[in-house]
Formats: sequence, C-alpha cells, structure tokens
Amino acid sequence: MKRLLNYLKPSWLIILIIIGLTYAQVQFDLALPDYMSNIVTEGIEYGGLEDNTLYAIRSSEMDKLECFLDEDIKANYILVKKGDEARVLNQIVSFKEDTYVLKEDYDKSITDKLVKPMMYVSAISKMGDDSVYDLIRNDENYKTAVVEKLDETLSGYEDNLETAAILYCQEEFKQVGLNTEVIETNYIMHTGMVMLGISLLSMLVQIVSTYLATKTAAGVAAKIRSDVFRKVESFSNSEFTKFSSSSLITRTTNDITQIQSLVQVSLRMLLMAPMMGITSVFKVMRYPDLIWILIMALIVITGMMILTLVIALPKFSKIQVIIDKLIEEEKVIRNWNIYNHLVGKNGIIKMILKRALPIINNEISRLLNGLCDFDVILSISDDNKVCIDLYRDGKSLDLGTCASGFETTISSLALRCALGNIA
Repeated sequence: MKRLLNYLKPSWLIILIIIGLTYAQVQFDLALPDYMSNIVTEGIEYGGLEDNTLYAIRSSEMDKLECFLDEDIKANYILVKKGDEARVLNQIVSFKEDTYVLKEDYDKSITDKLVKPMMYVSAISKMGDDSVYDLIRNDENYKTAVVEKLDETLSGYEDNLETAAILYCQEEFKQVGLNTEVIETNYIMHTGMVMLGISLLSMLVQIVSTYLATKTAAGVAAKIRSDVFRKVESFSNSEFTKFSSSSLITRTTNDITQIQSLVQVSLRMLLMAPMMGITSVFKVMRYPDLIWILIMALIVITGMMILTLVIALPKFSKIQVIIDKLIEEEKVIRNWNIYNHLVGKNGIIKMILKRALPIINNEISRLLNGLCDFDVILSISDDNKVCIDLYRDGKSLDLGTCASGFETTISSLALRCALGNIA
C-alpha cells in the first residue's frame, strides 16, 4: 500500500480536486430529497407557503387576533380600504373588505407571536360563537379562563402548532382574495427548477471527477507497468527459471489492471461512501426518532461488507492460481499443436521438398541435356505425393506405360545422380 501511495504522490493536486468534487456531489445528491420533501409538504400540503407569515388579513380577523395579543402588531401592516388594490405575494388583489397588508420591513418576530392566537381564533371559529370576543375584550378574568381552556385543548400538539398556523394562513389568504393555486404552482415550479439545476450540477461534477479519477488511475497503472517491465528485463537466467512466462504476463497485464480499477474505485466510491454516510448522519440527527434506524442500517451494511471481503478475497486468490495454471497449460497445448504441425505431412518435410524440388529438377535437366529427347520433372501433388513426370515436345508421358526401357533407365539414373550431387 505504501508503494501504491508513492505512485499517487505526483497526482496529489488532482486527488484534492477529486475529493472536493466528490464532497460537492454528495451535498447535491443529499439536497434533492430535501427539496422533494418541500414540494410534498410545503408545495402541496401547505399550498406553497413556507411558513406562517400572515402577509394579508381581513380587518375583522385582525381584531379577533388582537384579543389574545399583549402588544399591537398593526404597526407592521398597512390598512387597505375596501375596493382598493395592493400587491400580495406577487399578486394584484382587489379587496372586498378592509384588509391589513404586511409591510416589507416588518418585524420577523411577529410570525412566532401569532401562532397561538391563530390557534385560539381557529378553535373559537369552529364553535361558531363570535360573541366570545366581546367578553374577552371586556373581562380580563374571562379571557384568562378561555386561554387556559384553549391551552389545555392544545396540550400535546405543540409540535403541530406551526403546521396548523400555516393552514390558517392558507385559509385566510383565500378569504382575502388571493389565488392560492397560483401560489402553490409557483412554489412547485420554482423548487422543481432548483432541483433540475442541482441535478445538472451533480451530473457535471460526477463527469469531471470520474474523468480525473480515470486519468489518475491510468497514469498510476502505466507507471507501475513500466517499472515491472524494466524489472523483468533485468532478471538473470536463474531468476527467469523461478517465474513462468504465463505468471510474468499475468503480473504485467491482469494484475496491474486490477490495481488500476482499485485506484479508480477508491477515488470515487471509497471517497463518496464515507462522505455520504457522515453527511446523512448529520441530516438524520435532525429527526431523533430515525437515528436508531440509521444505526441499524449502518451495522447491517458494515457486516455485509466485512462478510463479502472475508468470503471473496480467498476465492479471488484461488481464481488467480487457476488462471496461471490455465495459461501455462494453454502454452503447453499450443506448443504441442505446433510440433504436430511441423512433423506432419504438411510440416517441415513438405516445406523442404518444395524448396528442394526446383534444385533437383535443374540438376536432372543438366544431366539429361543432349542424352535424350525428353525431360524428367519432379512435383508434389495436392495429397503430398512426389510425382515423376516425363515431357516430350511439351506433352506429358506416362512413365509406366508410354516410356521405353531406355527412357525408364535414363530417368532413374538421372534422378539418382541428381540426388547424390545435391546431397
């Protein structure tokens, strides 16, 4: 491993860039589920409202809220008379009654202060008795009793108060005259475009980091292969006897390819996995009820990885030994096939005869020149048989049937002399 790290040292800057890009990709990938959750919760369930900010409220409804407020919040609003128009949440609204519209420089703290009053007004509205508000304004003891009773009713639902307040705002916006469907659609479209942009950035980052990781791994493999080759070239004869040719070929090809794959995977998956896990843990810590599920999942995944390594590594070693044996056996079989071909009828013997026949024919022609009126030609047939042909005036003669005793004797003597001279 130390030697492998030495090969990675020249690429330390690229590795740092890969780490940064991988971290960015992890953040992008983990941000997408949050945006999807926002679309479902805030976009669909809450109608595009991100919080319980009351951007517009009817004057009559404001009077009801003030019954449960210890301070005047109207300073954060502008009163718009009935029939007038105003811009609220990027919509021009013509109000049917006097309405309070939130200022741009409003006090952000009123958002939290209005949560419980909204719940009180919502609960009283379900009772259908608005005369309660007159009693609350005129009798402080009655107000205290009503508030205690409402707090008792809301007890145990503290975590859901903000959600209920958002739903209250959504209903009030409808009463004011806002088109809540447009608000919902705009929120979903905006969040969707953000998700699309994040996805494109994640894809771009992944492409660049994969390219850099592949280039780094290829460079490391090329350097290792070059060093191994030079080392093998420096071997003595005694060292070559210790390593088979198949083993050396495997070490310089397949094994180095495995190292290249290891480096590439390490620069991608082995960097991304811990980053993804640690970042996910911090995100899940926002929801304490899910921590135990994450812990159990990490334990199971870690156990499966360890089990896989324990089982796979020994088998991989056995496979490597088998591959070396197969390469060695293949070499023996290949050499045997070459030997059979060379000693066969189409091997060395045929090659020698093909090269020697022109020389033999020239020698026979020289010996018979002036002695007879025919020529003796040796040739090899398609079935590898040596044939003796006689030619007179360009016509072929059958040595067995057409030739006389003189011709047969002369041909035999010429063939023997030619072979003797060549030998």
